[in-house]
Amino acid sequence: MNQEFVVEFFSTLSRPDAIMLLKDMLSRGASNVQVVVEIAKKYNEELGAKDLIDVFETFKAIEGMFYYLGSIVNFSEDPLVHFKYIQSSAQLGQFKECERVCRDSTIYDPEQVKAYLKDAKLADPR
Repeated sequence: MNQEFVVEFFSTLSRPDAIMLLKDMLSRGASNVQVVVEIAKKYNEELGAKDLIDVFETFKAIEGMFYYLGSIVNFSEDPLVHFKYIQSSAQLGQFKECERVCRDSTIYDPEQVKAYLKDAKLADPR
């Protein structure tokens, strides 16, 4: 199916139906991650970051969550968004991004992030 059509189709769905369909799309394989990321970016306000993060985490789509959160982290006031972006960037080895958000953001819970980074056993803990 045409990606633009699928993204626009989500504007006709209710929030619960959209979340359910996103889960169904991710359950069918990694080939749908890119379109799910585009949908999440476009309908972030309508669907809510927490539910979208849950969708990505349910299917262990860390790379998809990284790209989705990367598009909203700079203007989000949600500590969960900042923490999950730091977490996903560390898991993917995107240490420059992890360091940038840790340095520039004042939104996340510093104790939670410190505990996560200490437990993550990164190759370079700095």
